[in-house]
Amino acid sequence: MTLFNRIRHLALLPLILGLTQCDVVEAIHNPKPKDGPYAYDLILKTSPKAEAALKSSEAFYVDAYYYGHAKPAFISEADTLHRIYLGRERWDYAPTSRRIHMYASKIDTKKLSQTIEGETWVVVTVIGSGVPGKVVDCHAYIGPIREAHQRAPEMHCELETENYWEEVAASAAEASASL
Repeated sequence: MTLFNRIRHLALLPLILGLTQCDVVEAIHNPKPKDGPYAYDLILKTSPKAEAALKSSEAFYVDAYYYGHAKPAFISEADTLHRIYLGRERWDYAPTSRRIHMYASKIDTKKLSQTIEGETWVVVTVIGSGVPGKVVDCHAYIGPIREAHQRAPEMHCELETENYWEEVAASAAEASASL
């Protein structure tokens, strides 16, 4: 091997090392926050078609909107549904992730005194896309974070053109009715 070839190969070394360390670089530039006291997990259950679509996607996206129900004295500071905004977090996850961790570190705890019983609620939506025309949509989770701490909520995901989970529920109801 000539000296020129050795130098050329050595010049590629930083590029090769950089490409193999993409996750490390991503973690440095976009660090995940530390868990807040409200951190919780979600479990995604996918239909077979949604599972296939997610395998061909780069990521899916999770959006959590945190709120509390306004006390009567704070209705004027609430939205039209009488919710006090407490925060929001948005993350993307690998398409193979089925247990989703939400950090809930951006909740404004100073506003909890404006909410009924100081309870924090969340609306979580998940959306992903695979090949064009194959959008994966998950049924939203709406509930108090207290319940998510007790048991990780399951979110059912399917292609937006499917009724997979309704059909599963109907089949289960038929089976139990025939017993």
